[in-house]
Amino acid sequence: MKKRELRITIENDEIREEFINKLLEELKIDHAKIDIKGKSITITLYGTKDIVNYNWNIIKRLRKEIKYIHALKTPSTTKKYPHRLLQKIAKITFPLDVLEIILKAKGYHARIVNKEFLETNATIDEITELIKEIGEKIRESKTVTKSSSAKKFLIVTSIILQVSINEVRDLGLRLNIFEEDELGFVKLTREWREALQELQGISKEKEIKR
Repeated sequence: MKKRELRITIENDEIREEFINKLLEELKIDHAKIDIKGKSITITLYGTKDIVNYNWNIIKRLRKEIKYIHALKTPSTTKKYPHRLLQKIAKITFPLDVLEIILKAKGYHARIVNKEFLETNATIDEITELIKEIGEKIRESKTVTKSSSAKKFLIVTSIILQVSINEVRDLGLRLNIFEEDELGFVKLTREWREALQELQGISKEKEIKR
């Protein structure tokens, strides 16, 4: 039986409470002791070497993530959000370029850095809500298309215009942006970003009838 002990001091009450709750959810061990005295947390792990090391890594990762998330919530002009962390917070897998375009359309600064970070002045709460909306549109789009690029076009247009996925599908067919296959699924007739620019140009010239 191996024993390992870690003492952590977390000054912020909210961060400390969130860390403890996450810790209780994620620790994969029956033999663990957590003592809390003021701002200090003492975690003692018992078990085989592999089990203790596994949970030790969970503790270190959670401590780092919780502090990082709260740092992102503090006021700032722009911040960089790792794609992996955003997906974990929202509990949704989503394309980062879709989020970037929607944020820009809503008036935020947004830029993808090194293909895995989003630089933006939107808050983490605003981003999380938008990601959840993207997740809903991803589920809706699965009944309309099998193409990943067509899904991106559907999701972005649906959220920006505040219309349903089916309305975007019908609009795309009317404008020859989409074509149907033999099963009734749509696919784009051009690259999805090009299609977005074309739609934007049309909408500026005249109101799109739904």
